[in-house]
Amino acid sequence: MHVLPLTLFALLLSAGAALAQAAEDTTTSITLSRHHTTNALDAPLALEDWYTTLRGSVETSLSHEIGTTTITADGQFLRYDTYDIENDVAAGIGAETTMAISERVELRGTFSLNVVDEGDELDLGDVLLGIRTRKTIFAAGLQGGFRLSPDTILALEGALSRELPGKTRFEQDVIAPTRLDPVRDRLRIGAALTQTSGRFTYGVLGASGLMRSDPLGLLPELMVLDYKLALQGGVTFENGARVAASVGMHGLRLLDSEIGELRASYEIAAETPLPAGFSLRGIVSAGYDAKSNDDPVATWARRLEVEAGYKPGLPVSFGLGLYLEERENIGLETNESARGVYTEAVWQAREDMSLTFRVDASRKRLEPMGPERKAVDIHLALNAKL
Repeated sequence: MHVLPLTLFALLLSAGAALAQAAEDTTTSITLSRHHTTNALDAPLALEDWYTTLRGSVETSLSHEIGTTTITADGQFLRYDTYDIENDVAAGIGAETTMAISERVELRGTFSLNVVDEGDELDLGDVLLGIRTRKTIFAAGLQGGFRLSPDTILALEGALSRELPGKTRFEQDVIAPTRLDPVRDRLRIGAALTQTSGRFTYGVLGASGLMRSDPLGLLPELMVLDYKLALQGGVTFENGARVAASVGMHGLRLLDSEIGELRASYEIAAETPLPAGFSLRGIVSAGYDAKSNDDPVATWARRLEVEAGYKPGLPVSFGLGLYLEERENIGLETNESARGVYTEAVWQAREDMSLTFRVDASRKRLEPMGPERKAVDIHLALNAKL
């Protein structure tokens, strides 16, 4: 089941390396990591396992008369020692072009193609049945920046994507391949007007998205519209501390039905350096998760993150953090809560090489029918750039 995505992984990295020979600026990065988890299947019954992850990317930048074009090829291969039904492979290629049309106008266009072969399992009581689904995702976007005055910028954006899941294959072919996920199309547009005054920025933003999913089994075609209007602002202090906030309303409407709601949304992020090499950052947010497939309609997500960092003046840095998250699945009428803590140490052995050690502990609960799921994950990763 892994042959095609793994071959695509190798071909993309080879193509990127070949392109790099003629490019002006190229970066190749490789990460090899070894992990141990106490809950390989992310299930109430915790089963331990080891797994290995290999990630690679080649990024090439080409300069032209009015801007820069960047082409990226990347891939990831994840393999478990015991529970290989969880093995994943992903590969993709993308391009981004930035064009300075004039001193007041700049455009940026993006395109990407990603193929994912994802393993999972069905819990059938006394039996865990492995399943595997391949998905292809196309995405494209266009952004425009217009300087209306020296301190005023209007930013416009539009993006679209299509998710094409294949038929789900079952372990040992005990069931004929069946499509379990619908085809999804997403369209998103947005605009933001920002004014800068010294260390302060402020403005207004608006965005709207439309998600359409094909009919599948008993699930009819769905057309879900979300829309957002918010005030935003930020400030940078003399010591390097920064605060940015967005506060407004986020609405949801299921077309061809009476289902709709409007909620207050927000996102507040802050970071600050502290004496003796310490730092602190945090973010709190609430809004509809427009990219999630956890629910056929939409998911309302609230999240809090806090992280403390320490750099002692040596090529070593440390981090300690926690997160709390609540996710409300609108269509399924379920709620998932998650909380976790993590710590990591990074040794920058050379400018182009680092070693990361990280430990994560998490708890999740799905209401109203799910027991608690616990996991402790240990990661050791070697990162290299060429």
